[in-house]
Amino acid sequence: MVMGRPEKPIDWKKVDQLLIAGCSGTEIAPHFDMHYNTFYNKVQEQYKMGFSEYSALKKEQGDSLLKAKQFEKAMSGDNSMLIWLGKNRLKQKDNHEFTDRELHVHYSTDSAAHKDGQIQAKTISEKDSIRT
Repeated sequence: MVMGRPEKPIDWKKVDQLLIAGCSGTEIAPHFDMHYNTFYNKVQEQYKMGFSEYSALKKEQGDSLLKAKQFEKAMSGDNSMLIWLGKNRLKQKDNHEFTDRELHVHYSTDSAAHKDGQIQAKTISEKDSIRT
């Protein structure tokens, strides 16, 4: 007769849900009151693959579910999601957005540009010439 601690049950559906949500093994193991190395070994026994491989598959499943939900929201008319997906997925950008390199301020020293002792400034793009 072998003495030892009783086997701790693992709810594999809960494990999958947590992995799909993006949780790590060190975050999941405490749900089942076990050390993460023990948990990793249980995953190997259950699925015949290492924890890293199994968790990567489940994370990808979660990522695809999130993408599908975002797409669904965008297609239902959520303008914020349409803009976000356009910028992030399609690499679109607003034409009026400038980078530090694209935005310059030109201060005019022409007397006609001064009004009541105030210096007039205008923004110009890199394509415009700068008067000195």
